Amino acid sequence: MLYKFPKEKKLLKSCEFKNVLDSGAKFILPELILFSKPSNLESSRMGLIVTKKVGNAVIRNKIKRRLREVFRLNKTFHEEELPTLDLVFIARQKAVTASYEKLTNSYEFALKHVIRRHSKAKKL
Repeated sequence: MLYKFPKEKKLLKSCEFKNVLDSGAKFILPELILFSKPSNLESSRMGLIVTKKVGNAVIRNKIKRRLREVFRLNKTFHEEELPTLDLVFIARQKAVTASYEKLTNSYEFALKHVIRRHSKAKKL
């Protein structure tokens, strides 16, 4: 099926999350906090953290579904000239009231910033 979010695009293990959180670059927005770290894999991977501070299970799952969908559908992220990154998104309280479009815009803005940062670091 074309519209899947396969396991090879996900961060699954706690050690993978810890590695990105401890040594990755951090970018903060009102709805999201993004940690990123370059990876040597074929494609970029994403992990999500939505804590109980954000809301109950229904709300947390809604936010996770929206962010996974944004990641899956984002075309600029899957272009070949971009660096492969491990990304960890931490949802903040404002993500609850944010529309899907606002989450998409925040995601794309954060991603462009992180890609620019890692491209500059690679050139040095």
